[in-house]
Amino acid sequence: MKFASRIALAVSAVAVFVSLFPPASRAQDAGPVPPPAATDPGQKPPARFSPFAKGTILEIDRNSSLFLLDTADGQRQFFWTPNTYVYRGKEKLSMDKLRVGDRIKLAFRVNDRGLPEVKRIKVDLTPPAQTNQQTTASQ
Repeated sequence: MKFASRIALAVSAVAVFVSLFPPASRAQDAGPVPPPAATDPGQKPPARFSPFAKGTILEIDRNSSLFLLDTADGQRQFFWTPNTYVYRGKEKLSMDKLRVGDRIKLAFRVNDRGLPEVKRIKVDLTPPAQTNQQTTASQ
């Protein structure tokens, strides 16, 4: 019996030690995801990282699943996956319904390769502002 109680005491001591001092691999997994690194050595990462963007679509490359978005911070490239959701109001759309010139808001994540992968796109329902020529031509 003395041997069994010594084994139980040793196992308990190891369990307490492991719970107080987790392995380094588990400690590294905790915490927020850092912002994406700058792609150009001379380029600095954004001061405040946000996983959201909004702007106007400038280009769409359907073969590569990429599009270029004109945002307040400049032009940014995003890519979509088969899991990307697209909405116009409550209507769910497919990616082939997006057009150059559409104003959108999107949520994305930075994947393992450091690329911005779009999770959800909301197409703006309001039409673009009319110019004076369009307004006078309709009167």
